[in-house]
Amino acid sequence: MRMNFNIDDKSEALNLIGNQGKSLSIVSRRLQDDKDVVLLAVSRKGYELKFASKRLRGDRDIVMKAVENDGYVLLFASKELKNDERVVFKAVENNASAFAYASRRLHNNKKLALLAVHGYGNLLEYVSKRLRGDKEVVMAAVSNYGYALKYASDKLRGDYDVVFAAVKNNGWALQYANELLADNKDIVMEAVMEDYSALKWASTRLKRDKELAIMAIKKCDKAIKYVDRDLQIDDEIINIYLRSCYEENFDFQYGVTNTLKNEYERLLKEQRLIIQKQKKIRCLLMYIEPSYVRNIDEREKIKLKK
Repeated sequence: MRMNFNIDDKSEALNLIGNQGKSLSIVSRRLQDDKDVVLLAVSRKGYELKFASKRLRGDRDIVMKAVENDGYVLLFASKELKNDERVVFKAVENNASAFAYASRRLHNNKKLALLAVHGYGNLLEYVSKRLRGDKEVVMAAVSNYGYALKYASDKLRGDYDVVFAAVKNNGWALQYANELLADNKDIVMEAVMEDYSALKWASTRLKRDKELAIMAIKKCDKAIKYVDRDLQIDDEIINIYLRSCYEENFDFQYGVTNTLKNEYERLLKEQRLIIQKQKKIRCLLMYIEPSYVRNIDEREKIKLKK
C-alpha cells in the first residue's frame, strides 16, 4: 500500500508516529504545527524537530524534549531558544557539538564553553575571543584536540603548559606555537615523539639538532626531509636512515641486500614504463610537430659522439 505523504488526520498521524515510528515529514503542515503531534515525534527522535513548524521550533517544551534526545538538533531551534541557557546546556550535555549553534552570548559563557571543549576540543573555534585567552578553557580543549591551539589567543600560543599539552596530543599543533616555543627543545621533542613530521615546524636551529634528527628518523625514515641539509649528509644520520628504511626485515647479511634488490627491480619496471611512454609521445609529436622531434634526435646524436 502506497504511503500518503500529506496525512491530515490527527489520530492517524499519532498512530503512525507513535506506534509505527513514521516521520513527522509525512504529515500535513497543519499537523506539523500541532503541539501534541510534534511532541510525540521529537520524544521518539530528536531529529524530527527539523520538520516542525517555525512556531513550534520556538516552543521551549518541544525543543527541550528534542535536545534531550539529540543535542545536535539545537541547529533547528529558533534564534531565541539558541540563546536560552537551560536549553543550550541540555543540548551540549547530550552532544557537545551543539555548542556551535548556540548564540554569541552563550559562546562567552565559561561554564558552557568548558563543557563543550571537554567533549570536543575543536569547539574552541566557536568560543568567544575572551575565553580563547582563558588558560583553563584552552587547556581543556588542546588536551583532547591538540590542533585547537590554532584558535587560542596569541598569548596562550606562547604559554609553555598549553603548547606542551597540545603537541602531546597532536605533534602537528607545533605549527601554531609561537617562534620561541618552536625553538624549545623539550616542546619540539614531545611533538616529534607524537608525530615525526612535526619536525617540519621546528625552528631552523632545532632542525640542525642531531639528537632530534636521530629521534625523528628512527620513528620514520621519511623524517629525513625535515632535517637540516648538512645533517642529511652526516655519516651517522645516513646509517640510521638506511636502518630505518629497512627496519622490518633488517639483516646485516641478507636483509638489506634482498630489500635493495627488490627496490632495484621495481625501479627497472618503472624505467621500462617511462621508456614506453616516451615512445608513444614521440610518435604523437611526429604527427604534430616532426621538426621538434628531429631537432631532439640531432642533439642526442651529438651527445653520443662526444
